[in-house]
Amino acid sequence: MSGPEGPWWELVLVRWGGEHARVVAHVIAPLLARDALGGRPVYVDTDWWQGPHVSLCFRVTPEEAETLRAAGLVDRAQELLTALGPGPETDPARHRELHGRLARYERRPGPLEPWLPDGRALLRPRPPREDGGGDSDLDRTVEQAHTRLLETELTLFARTARGELRVEAHALDLLAGVAARFTDSDLRATYPSFASHAEAYLATDAAAGTRARWDEAYARHRPALVRLLEQRTRQAAEGTLPADVTAVTDVLASVADATDPLALFGGSALPASGGALSSSAFHTSLSRNRGWQDAVRHDAWFARYRLVLNLAYRHLSKLGLSPHHRFYTCHLLTLAAQDLTRTTAADVLKGLSRA
Repeated sequence: MSGPEGPWWELVLVRWGGEHARVVAHVIAPLLARDALGGRPVYVDTDWWQGPHVSLCFRVTPEEAETLRAAGLVDRAQELLTALGPGPETDPARHRELHGRLARYERRPGPLEPWLPDGRALLRPRPPREDGGGDSDLDRTVEQAHTRLLETELTLFARTARGELRVEAHALDLLAGVAARFTDSDLRATYPSFASHAEAYLATDAAAGTRARWDEAYARHRPALVRLLEQRTRQAAEGTLPADVTAVTDVLASVADATDPLALFGGSALPASGGALSSSAFHTSLSRNRGWQDAVRHDAWFARYRLVLNLAYRHLSKLGLSPHHRFYTCHLLTLAAQDLTRTTAADVLKGLSRA
């Protein structure tokens, strides 16, 4: 994507064994502390495509990129990356099937192999995340969220690298906070989106027995999960959400409020239908629910909530939350919200018990 400040470039830090938090804490953070990008707006990203890597993304012209290279940006990054030592051994062949599924799910362009060279720092134009992607108003809104989350994410990565934070715990906390803070009424307005996300996965890519295992896990942790939603609902009303949740959701709220979410989604707040969702009984029912569709199609609140929720998902993926665990978290929160509100997502979307 290009603009008055030049196209997007990325400093790529390849580490096949992952450990993204260590790379951010011990390579990117020192580079930023030395103002290696000359004060340019930047953001951190992580990716699996062509091998696990962390990227520092920024806008420069090709000439400015070469100036940064000549000034030693790549050399210094390589020194810091090498100083981490070898990462866990990783065989690309063992990830081929998983990466193939991710590529279809994320609509990723280009070949998945060969992987980028392990342990290398590279400077290159940033490739698009999707076929035909990178230059829409929605893309620019996502990039704004990335940039404004930089300081918060640097802190979260550092805490993860020190063993003080688990991304799975952060995900549960954040998504509970999003559901409580961004409702237009109560949890009955927001939690069905978690059900939609989880059900699409359970009907398609989930292994046999996944739902049963998830339900058993919920049964073991039910009191804590219901209590979490109760606490986040109260805290959202009082403006006392936990610091990490507040830091992220403040940014997401400001980004959403700086644009027109309904316009970003092409004038319809309805999620995309068809394809994989046709295999889900939940989504089949939803596709036949004309009342719900008519109610939310042009609903500015629902468009805003969808935007915030998808930005939260993107933030969690960057921190290292796997798609599988994201769907699992949504399933747990759905069950907890159903117990807390004494409803089901299916009934809420039929218009029952909707506040």
